[in-house]
Amino acid sequence: MKWGKSYYKVVLWIVASLVVLAGLFIIKNNNYLLFHSAIEIFTVIVSFSIFIIVWNSRKYFDCDYFLFLGVGYFFMTVIDILHTLSYKGMGIFLGFETNPATQFWISARYYQSIIFLIATFIIGKRIKINYIISGFVSSTIILLLSILYWKNFPICYIEGVGLTDFKLVSEYVISIIFLLSVYMLYKRREHFSRTVFNLLSGATIITVLSEISFTLYSDPYGYYNLAGHYLKLVAFYLIYKAVIETGLKKPLDLLFRGLKQSEEKYRGMVQDQTELICSWMLGGAIIFVNEAFCRYFGKKSKDLIGESFLPLIYNEKRKTIQEYLSKLSRDNPVGSHEQRIVFPNDEIRWQKWTDRAIFDEKGNIVEVQSVGNDITEQKRAEDLLKKNEELFRLVLNNSPIAVSIQDKQLCYTWMYNSKSGYAVKDIIGKTDRELINNGNSEKLIYIKNTVLKTGRGTREVFENVIAGEKQYIDTIIEPLKDDKKATIGVTTVAIDITENKKAETELVRLATFPTLNPNPVIEVDFSGNVTYSNPSAKKILPEDGDIKEKDEFLQDWDDVIKNLTKNGKNNYSREVKVKNSWFFQMMQYLPDTKNIRIYSIDISVRKKYEEMLKNSYVILEQTVDERTVELKEANIRLSNEIIERVKKEKQIYYRNILQESIVKITSRKEFLEQIIEVVSEFSGCSNVGIRLLDTNGNIPYAAYKGFSEEFIKSENRLSVKTDECVCIRVITGKSALSEKEKMSKYGSFYCNNKFGFIDDLTDKEKRRFRCVCAKTGYASVAVIPIKSVGEIIGSLHLSDEKENKVPFEIIESVESLCSVISGGLRRFELLDKLKDASMYSRTLIETSLDPLVTISRKGKIMDVSKATELATGVSREKLIGTKFLDYFTEPDKAKSGYDLVFTEGFVKDYPLTIKHISGRLTDVLYNAAVYKNEAGEIAGVFAAARDITEYKIMEKKLAATQQELNDTKRLSDIGTLAATVAHELRNPLAAIRIAIYNVKRKANNVALDRHIENIEKKIEESNHIINNLLFYSRIKLPQLEEIKVISILDECVTMAKKRFYKKKIKLFIDNRGIRRLTICADPYQIRELFSNVINNAFDAISDKKGEIAIESGIVDNKFIKIMIKDNGIGIEKENIDKIFDPFFTTKARGTGLGLSVCNQIIHLHGGKIEVESTVNKGTILAIFLPIEEKKR
Repeated sequence: MKWGKSYYKVVLWIVASLVVLAGLFIIKNNNYLLFHSAIEIFTVIVSFSIFIIVWNSRKYFDCDYFLFLGVGYFFMTVIDILHTLSYKGMGIFLGFETNPATQFWISARYYQSIIFLIATFIIGKRIKINYIISGFVSSTIILLLSILYWKNFPICYIEGVGLTDFKLVSEYVISIIFLLSVYMLYKRREHFSRTVFNLLSGATIITVLSEISFTLYSDPYGYYNLAGHYLKLVAFYLIYKAVIETGLKKPLDLLFRGLKQSEEKYRGMVQDQTELICSWMLGGAIIFVNEAFCRYFGKKSKDLIGESFLPLIYNEKRKTIQEYLSKLSRDNPVGSHEQRIVFPNDEIRWQKWTDRAIFDEKGNIVEVQSVGNDITEQKRAEDLLKKNEELFRLVLNNSPIAVSIQDKQLCYTWMYNSKSGYAVKDIIGKTDRELINNGNSEKLIYIKNTVLKTGRGTREVFENVIAGEKQYIDTIIEPLKDDKKATIGVTTVAIDITENKKAETELVRLATFPTLNPNPVIEVDFSGNVTYSNPSAKKILPEDGDIKEKDEFLQDWDDVIKNLTKNGKNNYSREVKVKNSWFFQMMQYLPDTKNIRIYSIDISVRKKYEEMLKNSYVILEQTVDERTVELKEANIRLSNEIIERVKKEKQIYYRNILQESIVKITSRKEFLEQIIEVVSEFSGCSNVGIRLLDTNGNIPYAAYKGFSEEFIKSENRLSVKTDECVCIRVITGKSALSEKEKMSKYGSFYCNNKFGFIDDLTDKEKRRFRCVCAKTGYASVAVIPIKSVGEIIGSLHLSDEKENKVPFEIIESVESLCSVISGGLRRFELLDKLKDASMYSRTLIETSLDPLVTISRKGKIMDVSKATELATGVSREKLIGTKFLDYFTEPDKAKSGYDLVFTEGFVKDYPLTIKHISGRLTDVLYNAAVYKNEAGEIAGVFAAARDITEYKIMEKKLAATQQELNDTKRLSDIGTLAATVAHELRNPLAAIRIAIYNVKRKANNVALDRHIENIEKKIEESNHIINNLLFYSRIKLPQLEEIKVISILDECVTMAKKRFYKKKIKLFIDNRGIRRLTICADPYQIRELFSNVINNAFDAISDKKGEIAIESGIVDNKFIKIMIKDNGIGIEKENIDKIFDPFFTTKARGTGLGLSVCNQIIHLHGGKIEVESTVNKGTILAIFLPIEEKKR
């Protein structure tokens, strides 16, 4: 079975905990006071650390829960410290028994429980910390006085009896308060991360168990007391995990939690939009869709994400979209396009999309964000309009009618079935004067201008000559009017009647030849009797030649007679229908015969076509009327859709500007200024401002444009607590009854005539308005609330000197921007906190005395602290990007430690040495751990190096101190030994000396004298050893007095000469430099010093002839220097550092104390000693003793 790293961490944590508890148990059995003090000190450190962390991090919290907890724990710590110091056996508060310590304990627990309970009511709120601290100080002082001075605090412990009832009941009360605080914490758990909530709840519950344990003991050293302290230790450890570790290792959790909530809010806003919103990769793969998109396609989000939308688009459009995307750039990232979508059921729908391209650092498109609408109905209306237009064209093109439309300048704007010989494209935009070359142009223009002025139509027949032939055009000119019945142009319908005119002319010509006329010719009298008929007429007349029914051929005969005779006309023409045929009759009065000649022409065919034309024209008019109504409706719908779409596109455009500003702009101030510019441009108002509600209830302008400084100064003082105005009521959401008609559903106030609005108010209502805007001259005023998570955080103020500048459409559009504005403000608020937190974290890092470094997985340095720069001598800019291993004396060892971090997850106290560019070395202990990215993958290593240079120095000092202690002990032992030796050996030696003296005096034997002399020498040497031992063991602070150094030095030289008189040694003495010099020193110790070093010089010279030089002088006017130089056997190099160690000697005889004594004497006098030696060449020993200036 393979175990994960987390398993081993848990096992390690459990083992470590058991070891700690076992260690505490052992300490408890051996020294209960140490056990009690250790636990209390830990809890005090935790409590004080909580206060330090939350106090310095208070501006990063959204509520003051942790701040209240930290301040309370500080004062609880004070009482816990007094509890620890007053504990029985500590001996700090003399005369104290167990009761005061128990009183301090129960007071601290009451403090702790009440703090936890009150803190739960502060979650999500702000407090005035000055008042809270004052309360804590007062209550703490009163509590301490009641225990220490007034001594009226209830007794908690009685010696020999145990805990009192007050103490027992208090523990249960405290437990109930703790449990109540857990319940309140549970009700407000959404304000905490799950881990922090669990830790706080666990700590509180374990504290309750601890309190119950403390109700069961009667002996403060008993096991129930032990269990209570164990549980208290665990409870405070959990608090440590919840507050301190969270505050140090995860200081930005609350900020990221706020950012996440903001992200969720924006995601919800996008999901609730009715437009289709999606994000997709350049290849077409969808990476995000909103709910409207899913509903439109009838699929779930998980089924759409990852799929490509390109297969839904017609093939010819796919390439077009790719070309369209290639035209987008960073400078122009927004575009729009239309596309046709084919659904699985073969349904075709049209969409219009507004797209924004997102680019990477290289300028390549990495994502496209699109907002779309379904325009299928709009497309269908456009298609219907196109079909109606084609039908209209078809009807006109197949009729003999030419139709045209001219504007008020009589320029042609539309023409169908032109009969002028010009192409339509050559006619549009021109006038009749430019197109008609004959004299009719001026007449036609005059008639059309008359129609434009009068608004009444007319009918005229115009005669034209084209290619030498006459052409007759029957023209109907009607005014063209708009929906308001205003004349905006003329419509002309022209019909070519040339053929009709030709027939009439031919009829007149043939009238002079009735017999030859192929058409019927008849003469009748006034009574209607036929007097003549030509052959063609006889074909249509009855066989008897009489017209029996005047109502057919001679219908309305009385009118004919009247027109010919009474009105003085000789000619009269008309069209009549005879049975199933139509005839054109030209009638001529013949005065000579008193008859009327009728010339007829059969026009049945022409009438048939005219009737058909008339019917077609009626149908055309009906069709045109119907299509016109449909087109008007379609145009209205299209116009409304376009207006709505333009409105939405405008909203989307400005929302995109604000959303882009949220991403690009780095400061809150710039974002506020961008809001003002966008709203000003969007609304068209000359004055725009944004108010933000602060924690004191004030609503000053955070940014503005157009308002005067006097206006801003007066309005910046407004407060929701003390003032009353429409701005206040919009922000508080409490509108007045008189404002209801001017309020939108969103809660905005807008008025397009502020003066009239104020005038209509009653005197009582006017008192609720400050009327500053009206007095300033603003006719149009609007106040739009800015809401964040249902809470109003400020308002937008729009005003203008002109009326009707804030219609509802503008207000509604600006309201749609408020969600983006509030989200941006929230984001910048969080970013400001994040910057402060980052600066705080960076400051902590920079002020750390230990080198800190962040390393990538590849071993490259990503960031360092100031201490790292100082340790390496390399600047932060140069360190970043270089190899981490290059800054150690042992790169391989550093790499092994780095690899160990990835294997184990961390490394602790790994010894390395940092090398400075100057060559200086710094010994460190590295502690490192991996850190992970959002995906949970290891991103790199965070390492901290603890400089142990001072530690090593202290270690050496400790070793030296330990050595001094050992030496002191040895000296003590030597002192004891020396006293014993002096007592036990000097007496026998004295007896031997007396005996030898008597033998020598009585024997008077030369041969015996040599042996006696040898014995005397050995006695002297023994005495010298005893003296050294005694002197070494009795060295103490010198008894300073003024001495003449040269006198003592000469005395010691003389004594050495006598002692070593048998050695042939030359002495060279030069003490002229100190002949008159005196110093403050201990003459006894100085004499011992000089004697030892001079004797050593003599001892170093064995059988050969030797030389000893003694020179004295003054160095830097601060020291005298006595240098003793010999040419003896010298000292081995490896022994030079040891010669001053006690009992170190290379001689066959001797104690090895001489130079050690000399070193101590010089050290006690504030001097120093230097040694140079070469084997078989000799030794130079220099003694430096300080001179007091006044003693020269």
